[in-house]
Amino acid sequence: MDRLRAFMRAQHMAYRTEKTYCLWIRDFIRFHQMRRPEELGAPEVEAWLAYLAGHRSVAVNPRRRL
Repeated sequence: MDRLRAFMRAQHMAYRTEKTYCLWIRDFIRFHQMRRPEELGAPEVEAWLAYLAGHRSVAVNPRRRL
């Protein structure tokens, strides 16, 4: 997470953006029982997005595809 924060700061992202991205990433990792993100692939991302859309009422962006 520290490397991610350093990267976002190097990109001059706003602090609130950095904070939000870190929260989403933490949620993703917890959803997959604390597995390392390097171990996860497209099926896990799709499962998490389906969970967000179905259980947490997060809107799906129709223009964006995996």
